[in-house]
Amino acid sequence: MIIDVIKDALTATTRRVLRQVLFAGHKLTGAWRYKDELQITPVPPEAPQLTCLLGDHPFILETKITCTNDGFTTQRRAAQMAREHELLLAGIVNSSVHQLPARPFHGYWVMLPNEGYKTAYLMPGYHANIPEAAEDFTPIESSAPVLPPAQLFGPYSMSAGTPFTVPDNLTETFDAYHALQPAIRQGFLRSCHWLQYANHAFLHSYSAAFMAIVTAAEVLFPQQPKPKCPSCGQVRHRLRSAFAQLLERSLTVLTSHRVGEDRTIQARLKHLYDTRSSISHGADLRGWDLPSEFTPRSSQDDDDLRTLLRITPYTLAQWLREEAGRTAQWGMASSGVKRRSRRKATT
Repeated sequence: MIIDVIKDALTATTRRVLRQVLFAGHKLTGAWRYKDELQITPVPPEAPQLTCLLGDHPFILETKITCTNDGFTTQRRAAQMAREHELLLAGIVNSSVHQLPARPFHGYWVMLPNEGYKTAYLMPGYHANIPEAAEDFTPIESSAPVLPPAQLFGPYSMSAGTPFTVPDNLTETFDAYHALQPAIRQGFLRSCHWLQYANHAFLHSYSAAFMAIVTAAEVLFPQQPKPKCPSCGQVRHRLRSAFAQLLERSLTVLTSHRVGEDRTIQARLKHLYDTRSSISHGADLRGWDLPSEFTPRSSQDDDDLRTLLRITPYTLAQWLREEAGRTAQWGMASSGVKRRSRRKATT
């Protein structure tokens, strides 16, 4: 009996496409597919949609999974795969991608349209009247806009009203993700989560959003032996330098040097990491989190956070491809060592 239950839970039956509605700050106007694994597509024309530029624009994430005879196993597999794809889209395409908040019994006070000042406490929800599952992906009628990453994540490229746009090397970036070891992929998804949360927290707290986006970078710091100070013997973590090295090329490619800025990009990035340290250790609140008038520092804080939110997907995708390249080189070197060992053994 137990063996039969396990077989039902683990034995593959069919491949099916499961659908989930996600939201983004930019409207998806065409579809994009990654091999036989996932597809994003616009909601049907009759589905509820925004009539304004800013807000949560709905779109459909289609994920193909291997089903089993056990419904619970299939549901868990579908939820895990959908969340993975959601985080990847938020991490390397558009950090505004998110699910609709669905905390039980947690709603929002809203003013009802066309009813004067009538107020109601409503729970979030969205219904697009689409089948939750299908045998295959929705046929592509038109493709989503595509741009080179340096252009997509460059200045003024993601302004309000521009459509949801895909980097032209996104397929290669997904390939790089799947080429990594499972533990490294899990670490990368953590980075995607913190970037997604930074975008969500942007409207609520500058300090929380800033800590989250620096954490997204910190997840990817190289795991190498830490040197010790020759004087005191304490470990030197060099976190400021690691942060600067990770983002330096992105800032060089995607931004211009500040007018009148006499610091190098490395020095500026280290300053941003110091800002995060002050916030995380309780020594400061930045941006608009404290009652203060508009000052040059608050203006710079806002610009810093917006810039990091814009360029970090570029940085994450670049890190993925480089990490996959290192993994491939290590694999070839390891194979060469094994071949030489076998030849020595036979001689």
